[in-house]
Amino acid sequence: MKIYKEGEKSKALCEKCEGLVKTTFEVRNVPFSSGKGRAKDVLVGVCDKCDSVVSIPQQSVPRVKEQREKLYKPIEARIPRHFYDMLRFSYSKLGIHGTEEVAPIVKYYTLNLNILSERAKLKKIKNSDLFKGKSSERVSMKLSESIYNEFVGIKNKLGISNTELIKTFIIQFYEDVESNKASSRVKKLKQVLRVAS
Repeated sequence: MKIYKEGEKSKALCEKCEGLVKTTFEVRNVPFSSGKGRAKDVLVGVCDKCDSVVSIPQQSVPRVKEQREKLYKPIEARIPRHFYDMLRFSYSKLGIHGTEEVAPIVKYYTLNLNILSERAKLKKIKNSDLFKGKSSERVSMKLSESIYNEFVGIKNKLGISNTELIKTFIIQFYEDVESNKASSRVKKLKQVLRVAS
C-alpha cells in the first residue's frame, strides 16, 4: 500500500469537473456517505480545480471507519431460542429465506410502531406465553444514534428493559406476519426487509 503525505500530488477522477484532474492531499473533514455526520481530520485527495474531495487513500479508511462506528450505539440482550425460530419462520413467510436477523426488526418497529396507541397490545405481548422461556441466546446489534434514542424513548415510556422491548418487537413481527391483519404494515415491512437482506 502506498502511503501518501499531506501536500503530496496525485491524480483522480472528479465528478464535478467531469474528468481526470490533478489532486493535492490535504487533511479535511469528510461527510459520511449516509449524509449524517463527518469523519474529522482525514487525509484525502482534493481536486486542484474545484477544491472538492475526490479520493480517500487506503491509509485513511480505518480512520473513517473508526469515526463512523462512534455514531452507532450498541444494544445487547438475551432471548429464548424459540425467538429465532419465530424470526426464521416469519422471514420465510415473507419470501426472505435463510435469515433470522434481529436488527432490521428492531429498527423497523422502533420507527413504525405508535407506542401510545399500541401500549395495551405491547403489554399483552409481554404477558403472553410466547414471551416466556430461558433466555439462552445473545443478541447484539448497533443502532444509529437517532434510532437508538427512539428505542430508548420507547423502552422508557413502557418501563421495560432492552431485552423485553426486543422480545416484544419479535413477537409483534411474528404476529403481524402470521395473522396478516396489519396487512399494510406487513407490506411495508416486507419491502424494507428485502432491501436490508
